[in-house]
Amino acid sequence: MFFNRDSKKNILSGLAARLGAYRADIGGNFALTFAICTIPIALSAGIALDYSDAYMFRERLQNAVDAATLAAGRDITKLNDDELRGLAIDFIKSNLEDVDLVKVNNYAIDIDRKKLALTVVADASMPAHFGPIVGIKTLDYKIKASIQASSTGIEAMLVLDNTGSMKNGGKINSLKKASSAFVEDMLALNEMRPDLVRIGIVPFADYVNVGTGYQNASWISVPSGPWKGCVGSRDNPLNLRDSDYSASVPGLVDVDCPSAITPLTEDENLLKQQISSFDPKGYTYIPAGIMWGLRALSSKAPFTEGLTKAKAEEKRVQKAIVLMTDGENTVSKDANSAYHNDHNATQANTWTAAACNEVKSQDVIVYTMTFGSGVPAATKALMKSCASDPSYYFDAANGDNLEAAFADIAASLSKLHLTQ
Repeated sequence: MFFNRDSKKNILSGLAARLGAYRADIGGNFALTFAICTIPIALSAGIALDYSDAYMFRERLQNAVDAATLAAGRDITKLNDDELRGLAIDFIKSNLEDVDLVKVNNYAIDIDRKKLALTVVADASMPAHFGPIVGIKTLDYKIKASIQASSTGIEAMLVLDNTGSMKNGGKINSLKKASSAFVEDMLALNEMRPDLVRIGIVPFADYVNVGTGYQNASWISVPSGPWKGCVGSRDNPLNLRDSDYSASVPGLVDVDCPSAITPLTEDENLLKQQISSFDPKGYTYIPAGIMWGLRALSSKAPFTEGLTKAKAEEKRVQKAIVLMTDGENTVSKDANSAYHNDHNATQANTWTAAACNEVKSQDVIVYTMTFGSGVPAATKALMKSCASDPSYYFDAANGDNLEAAFADIAASLSKLHLTQ
């Protein structure tokens, strides 16, 4: 804590009283000599208190500047230079409102949009209470913080719950708003560095829709009849693999499913059109969403838009899945068919965990979110374990929380780091 004027006065008064009592006890010339000697001791103690205050405030200011730099850095692609400077300064001031007698004399904020870098410098001073005795009127210092966005590219698949329960309480509208903002935030990075970010979307319910354009692809087998693009699951273990498509993906003509997968793209309008078309229906089978998210990140069929592993390493591209669900698994794969019409929740949960492990084994980062007030504790625990790190799991009770979670994930993926 800081020493204010009264506390300093009390400290020195107490010291003087003790010295006076001691002087009265010993008397004579020795008392006078001792009193004279205590003057520099008392002065040193006072100056030490000044520097103690200054050190503590310096730490407080450094934390405020660090936080302000990160906060402004996250919005570097969305705000102009004046807005960024104002944001950083206001952030620092708001973190120092309860500190008296300290003055930030000048702010210097340098913005390098080509490098996506930001530097904030604050020159500050505080009055010295005891220093003026020896000619030190103020204690001055300069605080600096810099951030720069990572040059790592990003291929991210949004694996989003489109089940019937998303109709309740306006949840689907909250998802549309939050995921659209995520798309805007991430693709804004391409304005600075072309081809830095690509995003795709996998809406899921009890089934996933791969798109009717693949009806005659070599990796799928669709029976005769009108087909909406819905697919079931291959037998275990291929239901949890992105390999060996000599065993075809079963197209299903007699089920319903959400809107089709959007492969990796930089087309913001296309992604937003997909998001706006979300039409919640059906039950929840999370493993299908996860595995099609992985397949859509792949460089080989069924989807080929993703970079190969070697190319991703060469170009420093990080692949990621962002998984959101508003509830537990309510259906599971039938043991004897491609349909998800069984109700073995234990099996579905086991395969959810296995699907997450398969994704992570492919060097794909997994972020997870549970959304709404009705998500069971067991499902939250499952989603937390599914994430690549516990800090990559978010429990969003409402729409505002969901927007904040998507924003945090965007910031994590863009990797703004303090460099000084």
